[in-house]
Amino acid sequence: MARIEDRYSALRVAHLSSPAIDRHPVTVRNISKSGASIRTKQARPKIGETVSIDFGSGDVKQGCVRWNVDDKLGIHFL
Repeated sequence: MARIEDRYSALRVAHLSSPAIDRHPVTVRNISKSGASIRTKQARPKIGETVSIDFGSGDVKQGCVRWNVDDKLGIHFL
């Protein structure tokens, strides 16, 4: 199945947080207009949980965890 929108590879550090977890550094693997794939060693938010990703310089996106496999998470931006 083809993707509807472009996604871009990214290797940048951001910070993930939610009401249930503290702020943790994550690596953004790829990103699109509607979401991001991230890698984390510490944060383990659950599927359906609302999270914030702080990319720095005031760029904070709210999202919902769509998938969680090993140390990778899929976030859909709200």
